[in-house]
Amino acid sequence: MDAEAAQNIAEIFWRGQMGLTRFAPESTPVLWPEHFDVSISLDKVNYGVSLGDAHIDESYAYAGPWESRRGPFWNVSFAARPMRLLRDDTALFDFFGEAREQAARD
Repeated sequence: MDAEAAQNIAEIFWRGQMGLTRFAPESTPVLWPEHFDVSISLDKVNYGVSLGDAHIDESYAYAGPWESRRGPFWNVSFAARPMRLLRDDTALFDFFGEAREQAARD
């Protein structure tokens, strides 16, 4: 196993765990083996952090409403932001908060 890759995985999941716990302290983040992401569901929206996939080839935070939304915030088939742009815990928390507001409006 590549030590640098393992460290990156651990850091991304740790940031996701901390961000989700801060965003929704009443929820328990789950590491989903079939997607290999950490997430919660709240108000019919999935919030989480992925290591990357066919949608985005780098780690990213996401908000995926159970019913599709339209508008510029929903930039894939859901809302996603690369983790490299969410440089600290506050930026990740703010993204989840903005997603919650957008999902309630759209």
